[in-house]
Amino acid sequence: MINSTSHQSWLFYSPLAKQAVLLKDDLLDPVDQLLEDPALVDLVQQCLAARSPASARTGRPGIPPDRVLRCCVMKHLNGPVSFCSTSLTL
Repeated sequence: MINSTSHQSWLFYSPLAKQAVLLKDDLLDPVDQLLEDPALVDLVQQCLAARSPASARTGRPGIPPDRVLRCCVMKHLNGPVSFCSTSLTL
């Protein structure tokens, strides 16, 4: 099943969100604007749904398409590294 991105509301989200906004990355900020394109996210969602006939609506909840896209970009920006090392970076 393909989920959309949903943010869990919890007690410490607001203070942490205010601090996270202050973090800037000169390389990732322009890439972040490109990745927010709805057409690109829809394309990734269609590719994920095409894996098997019923994967869009059955099975366990998967990673949302926008996060899959961001993980792929991070993996390519960091060079040829393992999945384990990419997951630690994220």
